[in-house]
Amino acid sequence: MKWVDLRKWLPRRKDNDPEPIGPYDKNSITVHYQGLEVLREMTDADAKQLVMSDALEHIHRDWSREIPGVQGGGGVMYHLMIAPSGTVFQCRDLGDYLWHCGNEYGNIHSIAVQVMCGPTTPPTDAQFTSLDKLLDELMLKDPRLRAIYPHQFWSPTSCPGHVLVTYVEEENMYTDADRKRDEQTATDAKVARDLIEARESLVWIARAQRGLDVERKDTPFAKTNAPLDKRI
Repeated sequence: MKWVDLRKWLPRRKDNDPEPIGPYDKNSITVHYQGLEVLREMTDADAKQLVMSDALEHIHRDWSREIPGVQGGGGVMYHLMIAPSGTVFQCRDLGDYLWHCGNEYGNIHSIAVQVMCGPTTPPTDAQFTSLDKLLDELMLKDPRLRAIYPHQFWSPTSCPGHVLVTYVEEENMYTDADRKRDEQTATDAKVARDLIEARESLVWIARAQRGLDVERKDTPFAKTNAPLDKRI
């Protein structure tokens, strides 16, 4: 998986950042798509320019729906973006508070990953491969990352499209990352096997319950003691 750090290259307007910008603890990952159609054969050079366009648009967009005046953004509102080639671009510090999902708790505590694809241009095989590896690596590196959500989990939107929503629903069950973490917690083979079987059932039940909570509009993620910020 090719990783390119664009943080020093992309434009920033730090005076537009929410205060404090971070770092914040993250407990989930949110998957987005570009929304516009993206050429599946796009080169990394062209993909970088698309990331630049997103950054400029986000800086000049009015993110405030209730506060008078224009509240521009501090930069691109995705921590990571995956090009059609499968290259992962790091756009922001992973602990940053970004207005990416329309929910204050999610904006603060979820890592935003945009797959650069559109409504009728689904992810390439290379993007799926990189997304698999990226999610596993992030969740193995930080055990606090215990769930993966589509953007529409947090607020009404078509993002990230049907294909990625289906992918997230499948990936959000008991993942390879879950299994590897659990294997690392036990030294005895039998204990490890019993632990994995027990954890697998519990994780499936817990994540299925979260889905029911969302349907009932009674999700605990909508409730937070974080300082109120009307911007999204």
